[in-house]
Amino acid sequence: MFITIIERFTFYIGLFGYVVIYWGILKSLYQFFQAELYKKQDVHNKSLDQIRLMLGKYLSFGLEIFIGKDIVTTILSPTWQEIERLGAIVAIRIVLTFFLNRDIKLLTSKEQ
Repeated sequence: MFITIIERFTFYIGLFGYVVIYWGILKSLYQFFQAELYKKQDVHNKSLDQIRLMLGKYLSFGLEIFIGKDIVTTILSPTWQEIERLGAIVAIRIVLTFFLNRDIKLLTSKEQ
């Protein structure tokens, strides 16, 4: 009973992670097409940097949610194979998050 509740909970955590990432992509696409309609070069380049910054934040947040989901899933079935899988997934997502956050900081400092 308790494990079933936790499994459902992890499903919804993962679903929320997908929603965050898809929402960020949709929002970025919308802003990108708006920026393309008004093609003044200086405004256009600044807009693209702002869009990249926003998308990076959504992707980073979504990846963090997935890491939490994977940790909870592994707690439910802690076999060595699951632990190794979790380690690989977490390592890849941490590297992705690191580079996303680095780009976010670069774009943030570039704006100021």
